[in-house]
Formats: sequence, structure tokens, C-alpha cells
Amino acid sequence: MLAETISNGTPYWCFGSHGGFERSYEAMAANIRKIHLKLPGDKPWPPECSPSQRTCDNYLVYAKHLYNDEHYQIIAIVSPNAHDQIDSILPSIIKLVEETFSEVSQEELDQLKTYQA
Repeated sequence: MLAETISNGTPYWCFGSHGGFERSYEAMAANIRKIHLKLPGDKPWPPECSPSQRTCDNYLVYAKHLYNDEHYQIIAIVSPNAHDQIDSILPSIIKLVEETFSEVSQEELDQLKTYQA
């Protein structure tokens, strides 16, 4: 589901607005992004909401590989209070992505568990 949403824009009930962390140059440079996420039990978005209007206080944080546009890594689900928490945990997320994913070789990428969109 996530791969289809990121790659093709396929909507699912749980995924909302996509975005980056524009206030953090380091996060943008590391291709770290977020998607608003409805969790089971959350009130659904109204059916008339466009994807860009689907916002909430939960994030699914992911990174896009710097050299291979088809590889993404799920980093974290930040909930509750994602908007309040993210500034304090973003430096750790950036460090994790830079050390373990963003520039790993194709050989290392091939060893990771992957899902196709």
C-alpha cells in the first residue's frame, strides 16, 4: 500500500498528505519525508478531502535513497503528537538514515527486504 501511494499516488484510507521537513536542511538533504497517517480507531477523513487536505497528528517517516529512486526505507511512526515530537527526534532520524540507508551500495540495497509497487 505505501509503495503504491508513494510511487503512483494511489489513495488508501490511512495515508494523507505527503511532505518533507522543509524547516530542516539536513532532513531535506537526506531525502527524509513524512506522510500523515490515520491509525486504526482514528476518526476517518471526510470523503470529500483531497489528499493534501488529509492531515492529522501522526506521521509515517520514510527516506528515499539518494542514488536509487526506487528504494525507500520506513523509519518511524511518530504518534501521538507528531507535530510536537518531531523537532526533538528529527536529528536522530537524520543520523540513522545517513548511517544506514541513504548512500548504501546497490549490493547492500539488494539484500534488504523490499516490496514492489
